[in-house]
Parts: sequence; C-alpha cells; structure tokens
Amino acid sequence: MFKNYFIITFRNILRQKGYSVINILGLAIGFAAFILIFMHIIHELSFDKFHEKADRIYRVSVNGMVAGDALNVAVSAAPTGEAMVRDIPQILSFTRVDQFPQSVHFSYNDRNFYQEGLLFVDSTFFDIFSFKLLIGNPKMVLVNPYSLVLTSTVAEKFFGQENPVGKTIMMNNNAGFTVTGVV
Repeated sequence: MFKNYFIITFRNILRQKGYSVINILGLAIGFAAFILIFMHIIHELSFDKFHEKADRIYRVSVNGMVAGDALNVAVSAAPTGEAMVRDIPQILSFTRVDQFPQSVHFSYNDRNFYQEGLLFVDSTFFDIFSFKLLIGNPKMVLVNPYSLVLTSTVAEKFFGQENPVGKTIMMNNNAGFTVTGVV
C-alpha cells in the first residue's frame, strides 16, 4: 500500500514539476525557518541558568519614548534598586552592574597593564549571582570600598603564581584597589 503512495507521489512530481518545486522549496524554507527560530529561542533561554537563584533574578530596563524615538535600554537611575527593595516587598535584594567603557591602566610595583571589561558592582553581587570564588569569601569580598575581585586569568597576568589577595593595585595612577578575591 505504501509502495503505491510513493509511486503516485513520484509520478505527480514528474508530471507537475513547477508545482512540485514550489511546494518542496516552500517546505524546505519553512523547516529552515523553524530550525533557526528554535535555535535562537533555545540560545536566548540558556543564559545564566547556572546561577542557583536564576528563576528569581530579573533585570530592570527602561522602555519609553525620547524625542519621538523608542528607547529600550537596561539602564536605570542609581537609587532605583534601593527604592524598589524599600517599596516592593517581593524584591529581596538588588545589585547594580556598570561596565567601564574603555581600557583601564593598572600598575602593581613596576609592572603596568591595560585591562578591558572592568565591571563596577555592589557588595550584594555575590549574594545574587552564584559565581564560584577560587579565593575569598563571597559574603566579604566586596564589603569594603576599593575592593577588587579578579578573574583567575587576570590575576595570573598581574601576579603570576603568587596569591593576589591583600595586594593593592593602582588604577589609572590615582586610586588604589585591594584585591579581596579571585573568581
């Protein structure tokens, strides 16, 4: 029975070539679009799932109109987090994350480095995000002002194999930051 269906299908494809090409091409484009959209959705939903509290982490963004243009940015005023924790009981904690837009000059003893990707965060950062610290206590590393947590790659670049915790690095030759942890 299935053999007859295949024979009839093959004969119809040969008999109506233009119609068959349009149908097969449409089916192929539909499958390709479905696969690409599905892959995009899976990719978008895969971010930050390794955090223990991933289901309770939200990002505040601003949607609106400015001078007739649509505005959709993940930027808010500095006191927004404090006001939300104070006024909305469902919000337990907040942290602010600000990326420094340019390369920063660091110096330690006689060594000088330029580093990109510098983030400024609140002391509650490690309470919300569960990044594993290789060195340091997540509850204490960002408590004091001018505390600095380095990635293991940057710590090795700056200090080699020695323990960086407790050492002071100068940033842009004017502010000293004490290394309190390695992530």
